[in-house]
Amino acid sequence: ECFQEVSRLLKIMFDLDRISFGMVTGSDHFLLKRVVATTNNMENKNGELSPSSIELEVMDSDFERPLDGTACGVACRTLREHYAPRTKDSPFDTHKALYNAGYKSTLTVPILVKGKKCAGAMLLPRKEEDGFSKQSRVLISDIACILGSHLYSMRLRKATEESNRLSRQILKSFVPAKVLEKIECYWNEDSDPPRRKSEKSSLTS
Repeated sequence: ECFQEVSRLLKIMFDLDRISFGMVTGSDHFLLKRVVATTNNMENKNGELSPSSIELEVMDSDFERPLDGTACGVACRTLREHYAPRTKDSPFDTHKALYNAGYKSTLTVPILVKGKKCAGAMLLPRKEEDGFSKQSRVLISDIACILGSHLYSMRLRKATEESNRLSRQILKSFVPAKVLEKIECYWNEDSDPPRRKSEKSSLTS
């Protein structure tokens, strides 16, 4: 899954042990997907972490949370990152809870689709104050944009598949079965369209 691959990348690049994805479900709510990343002490020959050395625990939430009054809501509304270098000074209750859990800074980055629509946000805490440099925040924003493009492609492909499925249902309701056998190949990627007699003879000659 794309969220897990992004979590592995963030763990390798920034040594984050907790990554959350707030995915927008409507105009004013979001669902939270939490990923806890740990290492199993396996390294590659250069002494660096590899994707296979990272274990992920994914926790999905079915509870819709309001965007209002959250850093996720600010990032989704402004389409810009929200950075709290000191969570203890943040006005958000979620940041105060993170501070009590030992996380002293947090970065919230919007997941943008085509740069102008927000699908959600990545929520990244660190145990150090001011734990994200400007360069790190730029890189993380780029990763969020790549994730947004991937999510858009997945949704577009799913919508196309659903459209084809509905078209087939409609055709089967009105078109005789013998006719369907001849035309189904045009929307089936695994089939070749039927050849005309002239094409068949030229291939065999």
